[in-house]
Amino acid sequence: MHGKNSSALSMLEKIPRNVTADSDIVTTDSEKIEKSVTINRNGRSRCVGIRTSEGRVRVAYQCEIEVTYKGDKKETAIPYTFEDALALANIGSFRERGDAIGLLGKMAKALSEPTLGEACIKMFEAIESGKKAEMALDLLYTMEPNELQPPEYIAEGLDWLWAKLQAQSHAIHGQNPANGGKAHE
Repeated sequence: MHGKNSSALSMLEKIPRNVTADSDIVTTDSEKIEKSVTINRNGRSRCVGIRTSEGRVRVAYQCEIEVTYKGDKKETAIPYTFEDALALANIGSFRERGDAIGLLGKMAKALSEPTLGEACIKMFEAIESGKKAEMALDLLYTMEPNELQPPEYIAEGLDWLWAKLQAQSHAIHGQNPANGGKAHE
């Protein structure tokens, strides 16, 4: 994909704007928020994300991220799925699970490859043949959820949602976050 801002090819169908495989995918926060949702032929929303009461939608998708793979050097990676985005956001935690079986074990083993590029290829191969739900359960049983860092694109979407919910709560309850949460001054 031109621009290499995202590897989520299915996203091209989900962003409510005209995006082609030859164009760069939007990456700024404001460009990920839409005022309307495009509806496809069977009436379903084509946009992944959360719709607010104003009808806005915030899309979330994998984008280029910087990771520290070996040593202190930052490298760029483009996750392909939620699973590899999660692994890249938690490299140390995944490496500690090298004795795991199934997809989690394959992801841990992939992260021991000598280069980030090789690790990404091995993770891609593992995900293509792995059982994603099994990996999720393995993570739930072997880790405390608060020990995992969400992938960057998920964290951005959750931060946006939290801000919207806070603003809506303040509007309902008459609180003004600008003056410390007091109702009115």
